[in-house]
Amino acid sequence: MQEVRVISKHVPGSSVAHMEMCNEIQALTTQLGSPTFFITINPVDVYNPLVKFLAGNDIDIDYLLPEQVPKYWDQALLVA
Repeated sequence: MQEVRVISKHVPGSSVAHMEMCNEIQALTTQLGSPTFFITINPVDVYNPLVKFLAGNDIDIDYLLPEQVPKYWDQALLVA
């Protein structure tokens, strides 16, 4: 079985490859500390009113009317 594990750890998607990746993640966490939280905003989020809220504008998302959502360009500037 040890020989099978040595061979199959190079096969993407195998259980041994998954176990190797988990071990590598645990080693990196031990060496470098806990991972940091990152947020990535994609271009589709320009239409989301939550982005306006996250940018620091004081809005009530629960009672936001469709006409109160800013235009695309204004929202894109806010995201940038």
